[in-house]
Amino acid sequence: MATLRLYFDTRRAKQDGTFPIKIIVNHNAAIIFSTGVSATEDQWTGSELNKKAENYKTKNSIIRDRYYKIESILLSLERNSSIKNMSDKKLKDKIEESIKGKKEKSFIEIHDSFVNIKQNKRTKEIYTSTRNKITAIDPDVTFMEMDINWLHEFDNSMLDDGLSINARAIHMRNIRAVFNYAIDNDIIDLNVYPFRKFKIKKQQTPKRSLSDEQLKLIRDYNGPFKEYADFFMLSFYLIGINIIDILHVKDIVNGRIEYHRAKTGRFYTIEVSEEARQIINAHRGSEYLLKWRERYTDYTGFKFRVNLNLKKLTFKRNNATQTICEDLTTYYARHTWATIAARLDIPKETISAALGHGGNTVTDVYIDFDMKKVDEANRKVIDYVKML
Repeated sequence: MATLRLYFDTRRAKQDGTFPIKIIVNHNAAIIFSTGVSATEDQWTGSELNKKAENYKTKNSIIRDRYYKIESILLSLERNSSIKNMSDKKLKDKIEESIKGKKEKSFIEIHDSFVNIKQNKRTKEIYTSTRNKITAIDPDVTFMEMDINWLHEFDNSMLDDGLSINARAIHMRNIRAVFNYAIDNDIIDLNVYPFRKFKIKKQQTPKRSLSDEQLKLIRDYNGPFKEYADFFMLSFYLIGINIIDILHVKDIVNGRIEYHRAKTGRFYTIEVSEEARQIINAHRGSEYLLKWRERYTDYTGFKFRVNLNLKKLTFKRNNATQTICEDLTTYYARHTWATIAARLDIPKETISAALGHGGNTVTDVYIDFDMKKVDEANRKVIDYVKML
């Protein structure tokens, strides 16, 4: 626990012959604060100024006010367990900020600084959604106030709004990322970190994998909305490539599609099979590889349209029309590819590399996974589908 005391500094007299009265806070070492008041040795009693000092009552009031203000700040930090591992410099800055009346920056202010350095538009949108939820209930909340109890209350408010476990987890991870940013940039101290105790819950999402029969029906589909069935199969043949990534490709380079994943920024390359090439040729664009990129100004518009119409793909059985898959989206292409690959005993590390999993670590960058293994894996999966 930090302690404080008044200190009459007689090491060096001022020009008028007085000595400064200071306040010392003993933390890891002595931290010295000025009171702005000075006195001669015969005017200082050890705890206050005597009547010999001019305006001694006013000056004593200034000293007491500064002393009690620092004491109050220390007690507040002690209550929040923020002072335990705080450096002397950090503690001094904290006290001086409070004395000068500088308001602690709100979480939202730092959140906005953090989001401003992000490049990905979708990432910015997700963080903005979190910001909106916070400002709706507590717009001026500070990091100090966002303790474990605050996080539980915020989580409960999202639950009351009908958000699922995984949806709430996204917002909690965003808050945690801003905390980590603030710590890394010395904006807050590590002790003001509620995520040591608050655990972010998540729920495993249901598998979105098609049966062999459903995949065959999409492959052979020739009715209304065929172009969307084609797009689904193209995504499948390209190992479940994301919509935003394939729409931004402009051409095939040496028999491969090459791009940086929008989600992670990682460079990725996929060999274009004959099956994929046939679909590409049927839906070629002029400026971009695919015509859909030129038809829609924003990939989200096409994403909405393709996922809407995939649910309309039907087939006939016993003279009755049935939907191939009622909740079909392009994401099924990725899961179905992985499911078939696992069924064909393709190693997990090859499947992981094919799906573009992994972070931008030094190992990922400098130890290139043998893409020949991925090419061979994709060929095995496509050959399996051809035999259906």
